[in-house]
Amino acid sequence: MKCPHCGHEPTPADARFCPNCGQPVQTPARTNITQRVETNLGQVIGVRTDAIHGDVYGGDIYEVQVYALSDAGRAGGWQRFVDERTPPYKFLAPYEARDRAIFKGRDEDSGRVLRRVGEQIVTVLYGPPASGKTSLLAAGVIPDLLDAGALVLHLRDYAQPDAAIRNGLRASAANFDLAVPEGGTLSDQIRGIIDQIEGSFILVLDQCERLFEPTIRAEIRQGFVQSLARVSEQVESGYFRLLLSIREESLGRLLELEEMLPGLRGQNGIRLRPLTREQAGIAIEEPLRQTNSRVSFVRGVVDSLLIPDLDSLTREAGDSIEPFQLQVVCNWLYQAAADEYPHHIDDSLYKRGRRAQGIMARYLQDVLEIGSAQETTAARRALEIMAVPGMRNWIDPAQLSLNGATPPDLPRVLDDLVDRRLLLARSVNAHREYRFAGEIVREEVRRLSSGEGKQAQLAGGELNRIWETWLARRVLPSAGHLAYLDAVGIQTPVSPEQAILVIRASAHHHDHMGMGLGWLRNDSGRRLIGQLEDPNLVPANERFDEAYLEEPADILGLTDVTPPDPSDEGRSYGHIARTAVLHPDPGQAVASAVALAALGARPALDRLRWAWLEELSGRAQRRRRVALQGALAEADAEAAEIIAKTSGGDRFGIWLWRLRERFIRNQVRVAGLMAGGAVGAGLGLGLLRFITAILTSVGKTPGTHLAMNLLWGILLGAMVALGLALSEIVVVGHSGETASATARRRARMGIVLGTAGFAIAYVLIILLIGRALFAAPLVVILGIAAGLGLNLALYRQPGAGWRMGWGQWAWRLAVAALTFLLTSAVFLAMNNEEGSISIVWSSGEYLANLILGLRRPLANVPNWHIILGLLDAVMVGVVLTVGITGGMRLATRWLERWRKLVARAGG
Repeated sequence: MKCPHCGHEPTPADARFCPNCGQPVQTPARTNITQRVETNLGQVIGVRTDAIHGDVYGGDIYEVQVYALSDAGRAGGWQRFVDERTPPYKFLAPYEARDRAIFKGRDEDSGRVLRRVGEQIVTVLYGPPASGKTSLLAAGVIPDLLDAGALVLHLRDYAQPDAAIRNGLRASAANFDLAVPEGGTLSDQIRGIIDQIEGSFILVLDQCERLFEPTIRAEIRQGFVQSLARVSEQVESGYFRLLLSIREESLGRLLELEEMLPGLRGQNGIRLRPLTREQAGIAIEEPLRQTNSRVSFVRGVVDSLLIPDLDSLTREAGDSIEPFQLQVVCNWLYQAAADEYPHHIDDSLYKRGRRAQGIMARYLQDVLEIGSAQETTAARRALEIMAVPGMRNWIDPAQLSLNGATPPDLPRVLDDLVDRRLLLARSVNAHREYRFAGEIVREEVRRLSSGEGKQAQLAGGELNRIWETWLARRVLPSAGHLAYLDAVGIQTPVSPEQAILVIRASAHHHDHMGMGLGWLRNDSGRRLIGQLEDPNLVPANERFDEAYLEEPADILGLTDVTPPDPSDEGRSYGHIARTAVLHPDPGQAVASAVALAALGARPALDRLRWAWLEELSGRAQRRRRVALQGALAEADAEAAEIIAKTSGGDRFGIWLWRLRERFIRNQVRVAGLMAGGAVGAGLGLGLLRFITAILTSVGKTPGTHLAMNLLWGILLGAMVALGLALSEIVVVGHSGETASATARRRARMGIVLGTAGFAIAYVLIILLIGRALFAAPLVVILGIAAGLGLNLALYRQPGAGWRMGWGQWAWRLAVAALTFLLTSAVFLAMNNEEGSISIVWSSGEYLANLILGLRRPLANVPNWHIILGLLDAVMVGVVLTVGITGGMRLATRWLERWRKLVARAGG
């Protein structure tokens, strides 16, 4: 076309301004769809070429790519964007638009999608995992839409989809002669873009199953779809198209949104099947030709060997080949042939790789052999953590904690994985972030994970299910859920709202809140808590959307307490601190206080202190002050260290509060250990007396002795076990103290409390027998001494365990036996008429009760009845030590099994 002003030609047919003189020319503002899709029932309308200063092909925004071609770009063709160094096979990475030259075998499928895009506003592409949906859209459909002149935005990030679309467009604004609207809703902004480009805006929502993840709140999902529905209703036909891809098993979830956006029915979608044998043959051989590769297949290998083997690996029966398996096998063969001469893939090379089955069986292990055994382990562990549910985004190496620490060489290991095309990398603020090269890599890592990796994946999935249950039914996680998460551990970043939910549930169940607080102490958690406490604590450009704040505010109970007056500029506390002080539910109050500690222990305590001083007084202030400080001391070591410097009265009150909480938290364990100790001691002492009674006179039946001493043993065993269990609760670890030092202090306290428990039970036994305490003071004093020896023999139980070795058992039994022996010897030395402590038979009882048939053999043994009395004391000490130890260990084992059962059942 010739310019009417300066005569310049050729002027592009769809140009609105002359490229020579800049004067306007009379040309159609829109271009109908090109010949690739001209058979459509609808149309895709080319955007104004003068609205684009330069070609936009992809983007560097997180999971958002924008595509548009200028007039020169359309004339030049997509070849200009192809990377000449692109290998013929993508291995596990999905295809991109720049890979159009090597994306082969899907022309028919691409044409089906393009025709449907022209026919209707909404097109749904679905299929099984790893069927190639993302690759088809990126390297097949999108380039053809660009040839037609459309503006395409490819989205895979649904955490905040509105913001992602806006940011993607703004990042490419330098190439557009248009302004991305700043305010208004998403629908207003999209309509504003369409009005300026005067052409089709194609929004590609890839991997739409992510939109239904538990971390995506229903309000965000519904608001996003409603915005898209408004755009489709308000713009003229042909100017807006929506193209979705979703996994087949998630297709039913789209029906939840159909009322808002008609056209999401499965029967209106396109199912992408695996490759046919014919398509696979093209996908195998054509990329080698397109890249002028020196590697080639020997005639017959593809049709006779490779394709039949790939077909046999596919899950679907009959003429179906999975694209990712084709890519893995062909990439291995290509790399192997490139290292040899001649560069031919023949049947010998193929069989040396153990055919397709052998290559698929070991491909990931081969790729992960990146260096030393330590580096290989680090690589595997990092990938397993990245594959845990919830880890969907770009990941900082600092987030990949391996056994509680981040190896210093981990970034280099991750860069090696980038070179091996398992990961992608990008630079953000002078540091590197990483993500999987494709969803199939994530799935394969999950499939091949070690036992520990699978546990982490299960824990991540459990946390997501807990969050989804809360969103759907407002049900807090159970104590069993919390115990499971604590035992298995979450080795991935937890979203702030999930961490807050765990803190709230822990407070409700009187559980330890340190786990949730640890998850909340990151940049996003601090920003969220800071904004909820006081928006002025967070820079305006880093604040969360108000809609996002609703859920965590509801979990913390902020909606139940009026926020402080914002006009009070001298106020030193905010909404969370006020809620912690005034909320009527004590559990909700302590949860708010612990969440506030995400800002740091000192700032949280300062804000809480100002709040309770201003909002409360008297006993109400003291009770709430003790509870909040106790909760912070339980959850955070730094807070405990600060609180330890408060006044003596407060420290005592805080200790009592923590003691109560620990007892409530461990009441099942305390009861279980008491039962175990009672049963062990009762059976031991009862059976000992049953056997003794059989060998003595018939003055009392053996059954009576069994019953009486079973009761005495139950009392003694239960009270001793109670003292040992309480020592685990009473003694609190200090900041900076090692675990072994805390264990020693608890063991010493166990001796004290266990002896006290024995003394209480022993006094009860004396009273039940009918003796007067003041008439027999020696019985009481020596009985308590025997209890001290018994608790020395139970040192560090039940933690020390049952299998302690002969040395450990020898000294423990010796201590118990010697203590009981000495107490009986004291009685004999003082010629005390009682003869022994109440649970030991005296020498006089043996002299009086031993049957006449046994007296004759013992008649020649001097003081035989004294020896039997002392031996009886030794046996009582040994039996009680063994019985209480065995009972508590058995109780510990059953309690652990019960905990796992409850956690598995979600109780």
